[in-house]
Amino acid sequence: MGVEELKLRATFWNNLSVGLFLTGVFIPVIWVWIYSERTANASPLSSEALHYYAAITIALAGAFSCRRYAIEYIRKADGAVRRPVTPKD
Repeated sequence: MGVEELKLRATFWNNLSVGLFLTGVFIPVIWVWIYSERTANASPLSSEALHYYAAITIALAGAFSCRRYAIEYIRKADGAVRRPVTPKD
């Protein structure tokens, strides 16, 4: 695997991580906030809100695991760049 392919894979996993983080955290938080504003007697600890908090936790776990894959590919690309090139026999 070449350095450019490793960089592309790292970019893919990093973008996936950012997408999971943004959609998995901010959208449920905003929805819980809107829901608690619309229903005056609803608390942020209602059963609906707890489902959103569970979704946030799952999204964060997915985002961090995707980020781990991205870092792994970055380290592989860094090792491929620093490795001396040996001529093939």
